[in-house]
Amino acid sequence: MRPRRPINKARTGPSAIARKNATSSNALAVMRRQPIAHATKRRSPCRIRAFERKVSRDGSSGCEALAARVAHSGAARRATQAYPIAGSAVAEPLDVRPQVIVAAVMVWRAAHADEPANLDEVGKIEDLSLEQLLEKPIVAASNIEQRPKDSPAVVSVIDGDDLRRIGARDLGSALAATRGIYATNDRNYSYLGIRGISTPGDYNTRILLTIDDHKITDPVYGQAMTGVELGLPLGAIQRIELVRGAASSTYGSSALLGAVHIVTSTGATRPGLHVSSTTTATAETFADPAQRPDVALFGQEVSASYGVVTAGGTDVFAAGSYLRAPGLRAIYMPELASAAELCVDPQRAPVACNGVVRDVDHEEAASAYLGIHRGGFRLSGLASTRFRQIPTASFGTVIGDPDTHTTDNRIYLDGGYHAALGAAELDAHASWDFYNYRGRYAYYTPPDDGDPSYPAGRSMYHDAATSHWLTGEARLRWRRGELVDGVTDVDTIAGAEVVAVPKAYQIASETDRTDHEVQIAAYGQAEARIAERLVASAGARIDVRPDSYGASGSSRLGLLVDAWHEGRLRFTFGSAFRAPNLYERYYFTAQATQPTLQPERAYTYELSAEQYLGDHVRLIIAGYRNDLDDLTQLTMLDNPGQTAGDRFVFHNGGEADGRGAEAEIEARWQGTQLRANLAVQRSHDETGANLPNSPHTLANISLVVPLAADRARLAIASSFVGHRNAPSGAPIDAAFQTDVAVEVPRLGAEAVDLGLGVSNLFDQRSAVPGSEEHRQSAIPRDPRLVWIRIGLHL
Repeated sequence: MRPRRPINKARTGPSAIARKNATSSNALAVMRRQPIAHATKRRSPCRIRAFERKVSRDGSSGCEALAARVAHSGAARRATQAYPIAGSAVAEPLDVRPQVIVAAVMVWRAAHADEPANLDEVGKIEDLSLEQLLEKPIVAASNIEQRPKDSPAVVSVIDGDDLRRIGARDLGSALAATRGIYATNDRNYSYLGIRGISTPGDYNTRILLTIDDHKITDPVYGQAMTGVELGLPLGAIQRIELVRGAASSTYGSSALLGAVHIVTSTGATRPGLHVSSTTTATAETFADPAQRPDVALFGQEVSASYGVVTAGGTDVFAAGSYLRAPGLRAIYMPELASAAELCVDPQRAPVACNGVVRDVDHEEAASAYLGIHRGGFRLSGLASTRFRQIPTASFGTVIGDPDTHTTDNRIYLDGGYHAALGAAELDAHASWDFYNYRGRYAYYTPPDDGDPSYPAGRSMYHDAATSHWLTGEARLRWRRGELVDGVTDVDTIAGAEVVAVPKAYQIASETDRTDHEVQIAAYGQAEARIAERLVASAGARIDVRPDSYGASGSSRLGLLVDAWHEGRLRFTFGSAFRAPNLYERYYFTAQATQPTLQPERAYTYELSAEQYLGDHVRLIIAGYRNDLDDLTQLTMLDNPGQTAGDRFVFHNGGEADGRGAEAEIEARWQGTQLRANLAVQRSHDETGANLPNSPHTLANISLVVPLAADRARLAIASSFVGHRNAPSGAPIDAAFQTDVAVEVPRLGAEAVDLGLGVSNLFDQRSAVPGSEEHRQSAIPRDPRLVWIRIGLHL
């Protein structure tokens, strides 16, 4: 995954990264034919982004009842050197038994808690008007509960039921249906693009992700996971909130382009036992060069959740899931058809390189979540693990080798307390996080005796990173003045945060390193009604890391104008930063470290207009500009005395800018839901060239219609991603996809749900851009997939 990128150095040639920075494509083709010396492999530096590559080459109101219903919402062991393996078994999938046991125990314990108290029936989300929905509080914009119409920035909200209804497989695919957002999956990890910026190889380091105010970003790679690797069961998601633009004044580092906030379900919002099983299969119409079966099993997922509010007032919610997905049985990538490469079948027998890899797209994952609320106290925890084969032969690995894979493990525990202190509110929480990554990469070097057999000349490169960190945060909110349309005269927040990383280490087959760091932050924000129709907001935050960049400040200014009847204008300005992570500061040996690397900076300007048409329709139009400075880029030191790998170093210097316009309409009436959005955007580097993986046009439309007197629901969603370029400059064609699903809830005495859906209904064959470590410029997306889900509710 991510920065774990082995550099494959030829015995007589430059490193893979140097080859990728070569300006001649012919030279690149020749260099890739060089034999790989296993003794000199290293993890490659963080993927070079487009704007880096160029430099490198050149050097409760109104809805109290509803608010009451949702009141509770809220290192791997390494080899000291690369070693040959002969006749070993196929790479073992992860052992998920411990995680499955954890999930089962969590659900069992919750099920045997005190008997639930009588609860008012929670209204169906599809039966609420748009006006009622928009009274539901959100937290993403200011990290406090607000009505969406009072938020200083427009926030996109995805309800958990909508997420499951259309058959979204992960967080990224759900967010891709919102305005100005698109998702990319390179068949190993998922990446999120916001307003035209999603450079392949940037593992979401410029987006902040939180789960119930718990930050997921790890200190080594600084990434926000949006695919299956996130490890949060979809059944645990009550809603997803997305705020675009610079948000560091609220969240701190990494909120450069935006922030995603996940609100989990509780025993009050998702009561009872829910068990579901989803089976997915390919159903292809058009012939594929890989000659895979038209119909084949793609994956199987089982999930369960249980929610209860006990007679004593304790709210308990537990969820778990298990996924086993063989993936595509065969994938055709023409760049892998080369006589100069070594290709193997799933049994590791050498085969002709015809561009087809078989049975190396396997993914397996397990996760468990638990949340407990009682009075002002709350406790939550998440444990997850994921195993993923890499079919793309990235980083110059042997094509088709089944042992090339990555594994991600995550655990966190978070405890918090909320108290009302007269006109003030205190919120505090503390947490412990653990994250571990392991990667195994298969390489081949012909033996000295000239025997070309395989796997006699194979070596396995081991790569790993493990980090533990502690977080403590407290904030005080106080309000003065009487409520006027939901806004007090003055609403003020002040808080502080401390993050300690006692141990974070990176392990490779040749080197390892252990680091620690401390971060301290203080922040404040205020919102005031300065006129009858004008609300102003301001926020500021300072983050200090004594052993790194020192101090970095962020700010936000906003104006909300009730300009006309049911119409609002918003203007926001924000500055944000992304601190250099431990990998960028300390990689390879001590000769190439950069401990004084400075933060990246972003400045966002946005003007938006929002109009409500009665209780059922909302229109949004927005225009924005993003300026990014001091971007971290990778260059080569001029020091012939060092090895090629050690000459690489990160430094600040890249720039990028993006601007665009967006429009959105949302409507709900009598159980029918309509959403449509359009984004036109342009993003460039400091030379004026388009950024890679930056489509100029994005469009989405979705429709949910009740059928058979509301005994079933039909959901249709279509998306369009415009033309874009890969980092190599190769064009990637525009992609259009339509998904359709039918849901029949509450069958058989209201105990069974049935869902049937088709992803990529028209079997469109499209691709996403590859990254610097890929031989191929385009990586195929999935063909048509058919899924069926059976759910049980007790």
